[in-house]
Amino acid sequence: MHANPQGAAWYPITWLFGLFGEYSQYSMNLEVVLHIIIAGIGMYFFLNTQKINKSVGTIGAIGYALSGFISGTNHMIGFIAGAAWLPWCVYAIVLCYQNPTTLRLLFLAVVSFFQITGAYSAFSIIIAYVYLGYGIYALFSHRLSKDIVIR
Repeated sequence: MHANPQGAAWYPITWLFGLFGEYSQYSMNLEVVLHIIIAGIGMYFFLNTQKINKSVGTIGAIGYALSGFISGTNHMIGFIAGAAWLPWCVYAIVLCYQNPTTLRLLFLAVVSFFQITGAYSAFSIIIAYVYLGYGIYALFSHRLSKDIVIR
């Protein structure tokens, strides 16, 4: 079970719920609600990095947290965890490319750890592609902005 990434044996939120008694259907329902909240807050922070109106960011965050994917797969904790940590991972990678500091890299490492240990394995592969894609985008956009000279 500990070697299976789908078992969430290394996921700290599972540990947290396990501290307060047995891991039951009740605690699983609470975990689903917690992940919905985590997803909404993460999407709110990510959308605010895109320089949009805060009310639009709030509506987008609520729409994401209550989206069809999240509500349709709430019986699979690994899917909900993956959807919950995805906006946090994207938010962290955007912050790291905007202004790389040790604290931001640590934040990226922590949210990536939560994503990898809590989410279904396919979500970890997807987040690796997102990191790679954003890195390539940032590399080319940085090079293009250096080549453009305004006289």
